[in-house]
Amino acid sequence: MAVSIVQSTTESITLQITIPLSQSFLDTEETIQSVLNEAGTVASGEALKQFDTDGSAIEMGGMNWTSKGQLPKTYQTPYGTVEVHRHVYQTSAGGTTMRRQLHWVLPIFW
Repeated sequence: MAVSIVQSTTESITLQITIPLSQSFLDTEETIQSVLNEAGTVASGEALKQFDTDGSAIEMGGMNWTSKGQLPKTYQTPYGTVEVHRHVYQTSAGGTTMRRQLHWVLPIFW
């Protein structure tokens, strides 16, 4: 991986990026684009994590929903896909699950 997280807080993300150089400028440009897209997916994944719940029960529509735990979910970003573990909710009656939809918080992504 050419991208690593140096520090992640609720206010910022610091990434370290390593871009290998090539004897061909075209190859180097393609590598730069690929590594920057990777950095975008890593940063987006960290940013999306802050919008997850803490796993507490949620009351919505007169129903109580409890977390089944964090499950991997895949999201599309401008830089590529990113997998984020997020709480998935279900009522005690079972059936379909609900996760706190990101578009409630971030309408620009939807």
